[in-house]
Amino acid sequence: MENTGGIDSLGSKQSLSRQPSVNSLSSTSTSHSDRSTHAAKPPFAMSSDNVAISTEVSPELRGRPKAVAKVLRDSNKEEPQLLPKESVQDMAKDVTYICPYIGALRGTLTEPVFVLDLPLGVVSWVEKIGGASSRGEVSYGLVCKDIRNLRFAHKQMEDSLRKSIFEILMKFAFPVSNGMPIFAFEYGQVYPENGWKVYDAQAEYKRQGLPNESWRITKVNDHYELCDTYPSTLVVPVNIPDEELKRVAAFRAKGRIPVLSLIHPESQATMKGGGYESEDAYQNAELVFLDIHNIHVMRESLCKLKEVVYPNIEESHWLSNLDSTHWLEHIKLILAGALRIADKVESGKTSVVVHCSDGWDRTAQLTSLAMMMLDGHYRTIHGFQALLEKEWLSFGQRFQMRIGHGDKNHTDADRSPVFLQFIDCVWQMTRQFPAAFEFNEYFLVTILDHLYSCLFGMFMCNSEQQRVKEELPRKTVSLWAYINSQLEEFTNPLYVNYSNHVLFPVVSMRHLELWVGYYIRWNPRMRPQEPVFVLDLPLGVVSWVEKIGGASSRGEVSYGLVCKDIRNLRFAHKQMEDSLRKSIFEILMKFAFPVSNGMGLPNESWRITKVNDHYELCDTYPSTLVVPVNIPDEELKRVAAFRAKGRIPVLSLIHPESQATMKGGGYESEDAYQNAELVFLDIHNIHVMRESLCKLKEVVYPNIEESHWLSNLDSTHWLEHIKLILAGALRIADKVESGKTSVVVHCSDGWDRTAQLTSLAMMMLDGHYRTIHGFQALLEKEWLSFGQRFQMRIGHGDKNHTDADRSPVFLQFIDCVWQMTRQFPAAFEFNEYFLVTILDHLYSCLFGMFMCNSEQQRVKEELPRKTVSLWAYINSQLEEFTNPLYVNYSNHVLFPVVSMRHLELWVGYYIRWNPRMRPQEPVHQRYKELLTKRAELQKRVEELQ
Repeated sequence: MENTGGIDSLGSKQSLSRQPSVNSLSSTSTSHSDRSTHAAKPPFAMSSDNVAISTEVSPELRGRPKAVAKVLRDSNKEEPQLLPKESVQDMAKDVTYICPYIGALRGTLTEPVFVLDLPLGVVSWVEKIGGASSRGEVSYGLVCKDIRNLRFAHKQMEDSLRKSIFEILMKFAFPVSNGMPIFAFEYGQVYPENGWKVYDAQAEYKRQGLPNESWRITKVNDHYELCDTYPSTLVVPVNIPDEELKRVAAFRAKGRIPVLSLIHPESQATMKGGGYESEDAYQNAELVFLDIHNIHVMRESLCKLKEVVYPNIEESHWLSNLDSTHWLEHIKLILAGALRIADKVESGKTSVVVHCSDGWDRTAQLTSLAMMMLDGHYRTIHGFQALLEKEWLSFGQRFQMRIGHGDKNHTDADRSPVFLQFIDCVWQMTRQFPAAFEFNEYFLVTILDHLYSCLFGMFMCNSEQQRVKEELPRKTVSLWAYINSQLEEFTNPLYVNYSNHVLFPVVSMRHLELWVGYYIRWNPRMRPQEPVFVLDLPLGVVSWVEKIGGASSRGEVSYGLVCKDIRNLRFAHKQMEDSLRKSIFEILMKFAFPVSNGMGLPNESWRITKVNDHYELCDTYPSTLVVPVNIPDEELKRVAAFRAKGRIPVLSLIHPESQATMKGGGYESEDAYQNAELVFLDIHNIHVMRESLCKLKEVVYPNIEESHWLSNLDSTHWLEHIKLILAGALRIADKVESGKTSVVVHCSDGWDRTAQLTSLAMMMLDGHYRTIHGFQALLEKEWLSFGQRFQMRIGHGDKNHTDADRSPVFLQFIDCVWQMTRQFPAAFEFNEYFLVTILDHLYSCLFGMFMCNSEQQRVKEELPRKTVSLWAYINSQLEEFTNPLYVNYSNHVLFPVVSMRHLELWVGYYIRWNPRMRPQEPVHQRYKELLTKRAELQKRVEELQ
């Protein structure tokens, strides 16, 4: 007997399930965080102070409550903000959210207010942990379909309250199992467009040039009698009458005859989907099995993936553990199958029939992906909507069975992440062809969020017939209505409309990656990619500080900053926090007016010296140094005599407010730092790094063992080294920025690791170094002038390739910079091409910049007179190297996530020689267009002012 998934009860009553806030269901590109603003507010939220499960009944729905669970950190907000027709069923106060990342969260007011938002439709099952008879915690867990597992605890004596909340959750999270309607039937939001009318089958077939002399449109299935899982409108061969179609359907699995999905506009080669039958029926055809596993294997793979990505991850074996889930292998096989189909239709001019057991699941995955590769229309927002409506919804994808909307039977063997895999495959293609898709990553994440949310009716039921029977177009809202009401949120600014371009993605394992923006978005360390509101005020601007109110007054407790640049700023504390206000006031008075407090100005602490003008103090240091003002040059000379190669600590960066400094130099005994915290960063030496790069090269070029790609990559330890370098730089930046502490950076001789760490930390701390000219200054200062031994590490013109001094130190630094650009795509003025160009000319010997081992040697060799600098070439065509997404938030400090799961192999550099890598010229062209447009807009703004 086939499981129907409780379809008959979907709309029998008004729905009781709680839906998602569209705010918290969002996630943006490269390093992700939940969006803080959106149109609709969250439906189900569980807050650390108040768990609200509520009922509010409109006149026409009296007696038909629906549930929400919300949790807000602001204990003053008793009532959560609700969606239309949503209501609170119950409320539990003083509930603790047990966060898997930072532990228990109690009700503390934060700004912005912390809201944990969870649509009840996302809940897979609810479990109780502990109880009155146990001495442990009294809690319950929510296991979710979107990777999360949430856990909430009550006080020991509140087991009865826990029981009440548990019962309400079980009732409203699984309305179908409790004979209640799903919330989509109640959701009353009105949108400008009726999303149910986005797809018109007749119009879509007409766009493809149908009907024609070979194909006709038939209504033989108008009442779903030919096949109850097919749409009412079908395209079939013109020479097969409807009566014959009925006879053929009787011999097909569930009556699913092969019908047209896509026709090639030139060759008329076609792609058709349908159920599977015997090989004997295809004696004149090439039969190819694509080795894509069944729904049960895919379900197990997702379970393994969830164990690996949420919430705790074994960093040291991240790639091997990911490899063991086989998730990316399945993604590869699906993409490879679709690519094979697209290639047959486009290059072979051959018609293809796509089969799986019943003609859904794998069939829908393959036809949809192949159609996106072949037809640029399906890579637009409205085209993609039509594709889902046509290949998935109308052709009977069993969403109710695969997702289990409102059904508590989470172990149902029919559950499977088929649609999730399809969207993952689409995302993989957007990574390889970033200018070929009109929609962005947020569009894909939003679709997946509402696959589970039960807010919209689009993914309800198992077929078009059932949706018609349940009257979903009349009783529910389509997801497309919501999306099309705010298209700018979902549009890719890099999109170029090359509608006739066919995409052939690279389906090698080394070109696929885990979709971090979806699977790991719940990690709170993911940095927001939208500009954070920062009130930036140099203390030198403050004219005076005044206190307002106080402990004795009944009014506010605040202070005001009267500024020299016209601004007057005012900040308030809670009434009982006057002592904190006093502390802040005293610190402001001290550091805003340093001269009045005998502290001196910044330039009274440090001086510029020419003691090394002839490179006699240190032959690997630059001629110009910054040293403490109270140490004369003669003393510097005496100190240098006791330092490794004379490399005394000298200033690299000074914090603009705290005056905390960062200094580089060679290593010496721990005895010299008795009053300092000495931290070893575990970064390996140049020989280990060289061996790691050799292993990486063996893995990536030219032949790759696809089946163990991630494990083989893991065995090189390359990304582990990148992680350790980034982690060290992050630690330094945090000490300087948050700890207001000066840091001395040491390695054996004061180059290599020192240059890596100081440069990366300076980029995190100072936005100037994230500009093109600032980055050029950074390389000149920290690498070239401070004696990075480029000649020894690279071996320009030297045939001794086994030299033990060779090492990829600078390559690792640039790789680390690239990792940061991935997490903060709008924070860097330069693009990936800029970094690749620098590395190319690190080896090319075309420019003199990376020659020699020190500034002294370059002066001696007269390189500035005899050779050309790389910067001359780059600065002659800056538009080629400029990131159009760049936003100049120069005072923002970047704290990248350095977990292994947020790092990835730089495919654009290490695997670029693979001939299957597609040229990204359309992207660069779009970059140029955006830059031109930005310049025009800036000019118009200036004219208006």
